[in-house]
Amino acid sequence: MATWARKEEGWKNSEHNVKHIPMRQYYDMVQEADGNFFESFTALSWRQENRRLRASSEEDLVEDKPLPVESQAAVKPDSQKLSKDELDTLYKELMYTIRHRIGTTSDGHSPFDEDLYNYAQEVFHFTEDRHRALLDRAKELKAPKCVLTVTVAEAKDLEAKDANGYSDPYCMLGIVPPSFSPPSTPGGKPKNRLSFKDRQRRKSRGKDKVTQSEDLIAKSPILVSEVRRKTLNPQWNEKFRFEVEDLKNDRLHIDIWDHDDEASIIEAARKLNEVSGIKGVGRYFKQIVQSARAGQDDDVDDFLGCIDINLARIPSTGCDQWFDLEARSIRSRVQGRLRLQLQLGTQERDTPYKEEAIMVHQDLYNLFVEHEARAHSDQVFDKWDGNLSQPAQTILHQHFIQQELTPLDEAIVRWRAYSKQHLQYAFDYEFLYKLLHELHNSWQPDKITREEEQDLAESFADFIELCMSLLDQHRGLFPTNNRQAMCKLDYILRCLQLIDDMPAYSKVCPFHAPMRREIIKVIKQGTKDWYLKVRAITKPITHSDEEVLQSMVKLTNEINTDVQKALKYYNKLFLSIVNVDYFTVAYKQLESLLYKDMKEGMEDINVALQAEPPPSASDQEDVTISTSLFELYLALKEFHALKESLPVSEKSELHMDSYFLWFEPAIKRWFSLARHKAFRRLEKAVELDKEVELVHSMVKHSTSAVDSTCCFGQIREFYRQLDWPDPVGAYTFVTLVMDDICVGAKYYAELMHKKLKAAGYFDDEGQFDVTDQLCITLNNIEHVKRSLASLPESLGFADIERSMQKAYGEVGGQQSHRTLVNMMESANDDMSNKITDVVIVIGKKMQPDIKKFVFHLAWAPDSARTDDAICPLMEYLDNNLKTLNMSLLRANFDKILDEIWNVVLRELKDTLDGNLGKESPFYCRLHEALDILEDLFHADGEGLDDETIQTEDYKYLRETLTLQKATTDELIEQFFLEKLQQQKEETVANYGTLSVKVYYDNSDSSLHIEVMSGKDLPALDTNGYSDPFVLIELCPSHHFPSSAIEKTSIKKKTLNPLFDETFKFPVAVSQLKQTGACVLFTVMDHDVLARDDVAGEVFLPLAEVYGQDRPSIPEGFRAVKQNTVLLIRPEPPKFGPLGVLETRDWDKTAQDFYKKRRALALQCG
Repeated sequence: MATWARKEEGWKNSEHNVKHIPMRQYYDMVQEADGNFFESFTALSWRQENRRLRASSEEDLVEDKPLPVESQAAVKPDSQKLSKDELDTLYKELMYTIRHRIGTTSDGHSPFDEDLYNYAQEVFHFTEDRHRALLDRAKELKAPKCVLTVTVAEAKDLEAKDANGYSDPYCMLGIVPPSFSPPSTPGGKPKNRLSFKDRQRRKSRGKDKVTQSEDLIAKSPILVSEVRRKTLNPQWNEKFRFEVEDLKNDRLHIDIWDHDDEASIIEAARKLNEVSGIKGVGRYFKQIVQSARAGQDDDVDDFLGCIDINLARIPSTGCDQWFDLEARSIRSRVQGRLRLQLQLGTQERDTPYKEEAIMVHQDLYNLFVEHEARAHSDQVFDKWDGNLSQPAQTILHQHFIQQELTPLDEAIVRWRAYSKQHLQYAFDYEFLYKLLHELHNSWQPDKITREEEQDLAESFADFIELCMSLLDQHRGLFPTNNRQAMCKLDYILRCLQLIDDMPAYSKVCPFHAPMRREIIKVIKQGTKDWYLKVRAITKPITHSDEEVLQSMVKLTNEINTDVQKALKYYNKLFLSIVNVDYFTVAYKQLESLLYKDMKEGMEDINVALQAEPPPSASDQEDVTISTSLFELYLALKEFHALKESLPVSEKSELHMDSYFLWFEPAIKRWFSLARHKAFRRLEKAVELDKEVELVHSMVKHSTSAVDSTCCFGQIREFYRQLDWPDPVGAYTFVTLVMDDICVGAKYYAELMHKKLKAAGYFDDEGQFDVTDQLCITLNNIEHVKRSLASLPESLGFADIERSMQKAYGEVGGQQSHRTLVNMMESANDDMSNKITDVVIVIGKKMQPDIKKFVFHLAWAPDSARTDDAICPLMEYLDNNLKTLNMSLLRANFDKILDEIWNVVLRELKDTLDGNLGKESPFYCRLHEALDILEDLFHADGEGLDDETIQTEDYKYLRETLTLQKATTDELIEQFFLEKLQQQKEETVANYGTLSVKVYYDNSDSSLHIEVMSGKDLPALDTNGYSDPFVLIELCPSHHFPSSAIEKTSIKKKTLNPLFDETFKFPVAVSQLKQTGACVLFTVMDHDVLARDDVAGEVFLPLAEVYGQDRPSIPEGFRAVKQNTVLLIRPEPPKFGPLGVLETRDWDKTAQDFYKKRRALALQCG
């Protein structure tokens, strides 16, 4: 491999091979040349991205941010205070309720009456005297009657008493007094359980005496449930109600029996209970049975178990639990459990409000909730969760059960109380949502009065009005970066949706508007109000174009941020909870508002731009406006791109779909301005190149090339960010981009060319040296030229062609593509020409030295070896090529390598052409030199390829030297080879044909030739005919020294002679295979008084003659096919073997052959 082809690692990374002036200072100087024009535009996308990142970081949900205050948006409740008399009466009701508490205290309730009195006094703000007075008055009132409500729900796992494996169970239940207590066993367990049926049996049979205490066992009517047939797991769900005289001591007793008769036990029990004279034992179950089954067996029903419950242990909240069934005695065995629901209450209350229980309960709830809310309103870190204190819960609970209110009453009262106070104190919406759920789950439409419906409707209306007012200001009250606020919004929407789904809402507000429609209306109005507020904030102070544009940019950016929040946060909530597409509603509202303002503003801006003169590189105000316009364009493009998140049905016919058309004049002006700015930057970059300090000669290109490609890249980036929405309209801007970049690239090449010329490179004087400036110039131009290669892909030529083809047909698409390609090719050609100009000069400057070294090569002593003779030339070339290879980009080096190769070839050719006729050693040296030089420039594939090496000069040299160094016999052989090839390639019978037969007979070692006929021979005589005859000769003569030339007879006045003559040439078969061996048929025209004319000749290769591989040909010519061959004319000896033979005046054989062929050419008619 040539040494120049050995690469060093250092050149591969050109950035490390150049030592610049301080880079920050350098870039500042270059960028200041155009006022940072391009950077100001590319920075816009970074600015947008930074804005989005900042917005995203600010949107990170946080827990510790305080919730925005919603008091300004809240609807203030109407204050309706109770009068003094109303308060006194209500307070006395409260004292009465506390004094007559029922049931045991449960978890969460206060067990001490004094705590309840103190809490009531605190809530009502009464003095001690007033409290005592009202308490004393409450004591004077008659105590209420206590009642017990028992729900017999179900039983399970009862004993099977019937033959079918089941029982027919029913229950008997009643209240028993404390005076009856069954005797106990020594172990403390009762010997016999109380049983209505057993006690009746004893009395009816007269076996036992009934005491007075036993006569009081059932203090209230004995009630009987329905009979459930054939089951061990009966379900009754029957409710029974009893008056209780002594809540602390009375008990509830229940028997379960297996019914075995069709008599109506229930009817019998009802009739006996109506008999007022029956007391004590008379109410026992036995009487009922006897009454229902007169004359039947007493033992027909079987006992299944019983339950005895102390009423004093029933909690005030009631109970719902399973009780194990007990036996009548120790010997009895029972199984199973019974589920009961027990609830205490009162009746016949001696209070003024005994007929207005719900109203009183509502007033109490209102007072308690207001009191608790006020107490917690000043606690910042301990926000009230809505749960009342223990005393409040106890009092309200006692009032609830004593008044025997329903769960629905309680749910309505709680909701009204909290929703009313929420208008002022803002409770947790999750808590309010739970209250709504309680109301929803308790709802029974036929259980409330018309007045209660109106009150509930009013509470719904107030709450909805509040929520809507909050939604109207949701951007400020529920920022997306506050997790608590977003959770609050979540439950507001849940509350609204739940209300809309509640049958209660539909019942009490039958003509309400659909909640979804109201929410959409609020979102629209809130979005409009927010937009007007932001527009007022971003309004420009002055009316200069720049301030107006910046105001529009700020407004659009604020809207973009809001829309992104809408899509990322609000839309998910509204869509999933209330089925409202928040993003679509907000986006379309903002789109309509923004379009109106942007359209008006851009129309004014465009009018101002049209009045401006054409842009120039020094117009800084124009730059500022262009930057702001592009920033506005990017902001509007971002807004418009968000429409892709709209449903398909909402994407059409948006106002902003044609927003980009507003910017068309400004963008065209920008490209015009960009060209001026680019020229200014290129000039400065080339100027500053002179301040680059080279570390060594392996630098690839300088900073001006990088700056130029960066400048073009920024123009391309501008177009990429532009992302023009109209594919057909984009073609206009792509042509502007291509024009700016291509014209800029050509201008840069011109600047570098001029700089090199100014340094004296193109002067004729001076020796050639590989200078840094030369290499940098070539590399810089090539570097910029290479940067254009990516334009078709980066600018989307293929997409533009498809768009134009779709709009204007196939021809239109092809024309648009061809226009863009032509612009790029024109720039490439121009820069390539600049490189070629420099490369040609390199060749010219190296030519004198190359000429000198070629001369020394050619005229070195005959004794000198070719390798030695060519050494100076090789060293000169290798050293220069090595330096160029290390300093130039590959493309440039290949151009110079090609140019130097052509210079070398021209010098060799000139030396050869000026020294024809020399003896073979001269040409052998030049031929060897050509081989050596070819290896040098090919460099084992690292240099020029074969196609580039094999120029016309190279082919001429290779061919001529090959011939010149050959012997005379070799040249003659080459001549006949060429003639045989020419004969083979001849296809047109311009001079007629000759038909012959030729074969070789090994039996006599002879070549047999039959000349048969000629056809369409040329007319060489004045009479229009010829007198043809044929000369037959074996060639070359040095292969057939003993063979004479044969001749046919002359045929008079004919162009189609018939000869039919045979000839025999004694030759060895080996002679037929010699190089160039052939039979030459020369067709002559006989002239009597002048020299014979040549009509044409035919060359037949002897190597292909028939019969060479056969021992004999007994058939003779009959075995051979006729061969009709086209005649060709001898040509004047100019080039090739004859041309070389001509120059050999020192060789008689060469001169004789040349003269013979020359004479034949002259004899052609």
